[in-house]
Amino acid sequence: MLLNGLRRTGKTVMAQQAIAELPDAVRAKTAFIKISQKRTVPNLPVFALVEDLFYEGFRTFFVDECTSMLDFPVWAKDMADGPAARGYHVVLLGTDSLSMWLARREFLEGRYNEIRTTRIPFHEWRRLLARDDRSLSVKDYVRYGGILDFEGVPVDSALVPESRHSFRDTASIDWYVHSSIALNIQNALARHAGGDDFGDLRSLWEDGRLTEAIARVVQDQNHRLARDRLHLRFAHGDFYEAYKAVGKLNKKARSFVKEQKEAILQEIEERLCLSSGGLEISKKEADLILEYLHRIDVFKDADVLLMPSTDPKKRRRQRLYKETVRILQTQPGIRSGQMRLACGVIWDVLKINRAPIAKETFLRESTGAVQGQMLEDIVFADLMDVLPEGCRIYRLEWKADPGETAAFDCAVVDERNPLRPRVSLFEVKHADSMRGDAARHLKNPQAIAQVAEAFGTVVSRAVVYNGETDRRAVLWISADELLGYVGRDPEGCLFPQLSSRWSPLVPLEPWMAKAAVPCLDAEGGGDDPMPEQAV
Repeated sequence: MLLNGLRRTGKTVMAQQAIAELPDAVRAKTAFIKISQKRTVPNLPVFALVEDLFYEGFRTFFVDECTSMLDFPVWAKDMADGPAARGYHVVLLGTDSLSMWLARREFLEGRYNEIRTTRIPFHEWRRLLARDDRSLSVKDYVRYGGILDFEGVPVDSALVPESRHSFRDTASIDWYVHSSIALNIQNALARHAGGDDFGDLRSLWEDGRLTEAIARVVQDQNHRLARDRLHLRFAHGDFYEAYKAVGKLNKKARSFVKEQKEAILQEIEERLCLSSGGLEISKKEADLILEYLHRIDVFKDADVLLMPSTDPKKRRRQRLYKETVRILQTQPGIRSGQMRLACGVIWDVLKINRAPIAKETFLRESTGAVQGQMLEDIVFADLMDVLPEGCRIYRLEWKADPGETAAFDCAVVDERNPLRPRVSLFEVKHADSMRGDAARHLKNPQAIAQVAEAFGTVVSRAVVYNGETDRRAVLWISADELLGYVGRDPEGCLFPQLSSRWSPLVPLEPWMAKAAVPCLDAEGGGDDPMPEQAV
């Protein structure tokens, strides 16, 4: 069994809990071996220790921080060929999850089970860190989520200095990215096969710049979220349109940004792009680092489908969709902290250009815009984690007004019954109140018809936001409530309007009610039509 993940994601506690729950007779024959993190450990003495313990009657072995050992993948193979083959139960815990991946790829294929702990979904994070005097919300998770640490939670101060608890500031985030992510990759490559796996990263390693380069790629991906999100708003209008919530901007402010838009955007690109900051990284190096970051679950890919216009005439004889991907950060606290830093950089650009807007107003609205994208990613990732076999999840995008793209932030496609596929659609909004336009695509018959044509009957429509749940024809559901139930009722969360917990209290629109009732098969059999209220 391989139990791997980045630091502070619960590996050692899970192992200790598992040992505590063993029957007394089994626990008496169980050894917990913790490898020192302060030095690189030779493989042979650890293997000999396991052998000695075996002859003393031990049959179950938990080896913590095992990726600290030289050439861990080869050692893991020896453990599988020897102790495990002779009937030992072996659990290997490791922070350097890239070493785990190298072992799986080269030596352990088909010979292991695995639990990966890097991504902690909201419902687990809240359950484990909430206290009687403190409840945690999705807003807290957006800002600090990703590790089992929060203000007031006791940790081992010898391993995690007090100043580095949680993702409370950029210093603690930088420390975590360096120690848990950048060193993770560098150490794994250096220990494996004498460092021969560095490939295109060898020059960075030899120059002592590899950990800095890895940290820069992590930062760049998160800065790109802020840059692209704000760039998108700049590009589609003047400053007032870019920040719709900043309704107090005067005519002078709007006029200024309209005149200076291109110059400001160019400076933002230069300030936040990968090649700036004194460290030159080639595209080939950046792509390889990004691949390794995916391997250790720092980033995940999310599928995006690009659809044609919702106008049936315009999409005639066009492909139903084109496939692409976007990148999700698995630990929101890292993205949130680096996003705040990016927005600070953007403010400096605006200040230099003498933009007539208060700093507090800009930072509040700009970070809010990016946190909206982060909430979309969290909802997407939490639902993706509980998808049953036969279901898929996408972001659906299509051309709306000229120059604009519309989207359903999440679309769960259920093909478990291939004769009657069904779809659940979600819009995600970082808002506390029910805005009139948030559900407009979910109420658009042409948009719903396009989805039905491509994937199946639309049986659930929901807006996920930070307000109270309102069970109307288009469900408005609290993000805390939806994501809090993911672990207990995944099916209900994937298709909330089919769940009695969230089914509509008001009739559906006539066109929607008719579309939602499944047809009988050709022989008149099949399931009974679903009542409108249940839909």
